[in-house]
This record gives sequence, structure tokens and C-alpha cells, in this order.
Amino acid sequence: MRFYSGNTTGAIALTAMIVLGSVVAMIAFSVIALDISGHQNLLQMNESERLFINADGCAEEALLQLSRDENYAGGSYDIDSASCSVSVSGSGDVRYISADVNKDSYHHSLNLEVQLSPTFAILDFSY
Repeated sequence: MRFYSGNTTGAIALTAMIVLGSVVAMIAFSVIALDISGHQNLLQMNESERLFINADGCAEEALLQLSRDENYAGGSYDIDSASCSVSVSGSGDVRYISADVNKDSYHHSLNLEVQLSPTFAILDFSY
């Protein structure tokens, strides 16, 4: 009987290259997936900041209207392709302003407590 004892270094090298290529491919796909996820988080954060700025502008408009007319009850505004609705509640010298901004699937709210007299002032602010 004769046994084949040929050179197996080529087969070992080929197997090592296949395993190494698979590991590199998995790492590359993981990095790409993390990059896409990070990009989506960044877009959501930017949209949230933009809506906060829009809600702030909407609340400032409500403050201006309330300083001119203490019977102002609210309204709707379009700011930067977002819709904003303002409601004013309360009576006497203290009013509560709620500004809600919606754009696509994003939403942001601001709530203010305002003193009308003796001086016009914001008592509380929350978002």
C-alpha cells in the first residue's frame, strides 16, 4: 500500500484566507450597520432640535399676543413646514400656554406659566 503524503500547505493557506475573509466581511458589515444607525440617530436629533426651536418661536408668538390682549386664547401657525397649535388657559393674573409642534412623525411641546400683572413675566417653563 502506498499513502499519499503530498504538500498540504496550499490547502491550509486557502482555508486560512477563506476564514480571514469571512471575519473581515463580518466586521465591515457591522461597521456599515453601525454607521447607518448612527446617521439615523443624528437625523432624529437634528429634527428634534429644529422642532424645539419651532415650538419656542410659537410660544414667543403666544407671549406677544398675550401681552397685547390678555383674552388671547391661542391659535394655529405654520413654521418651517411644521404645524404649531397654541392653547392658553387660566384666568386672572396667571395664564398657562401650551405650544405643540408636529412635523411628519415628530412632536414637541412647550408649557409656560405666565404672570400678566403687576409685571408681565414667565413664572415657569417646561418642555
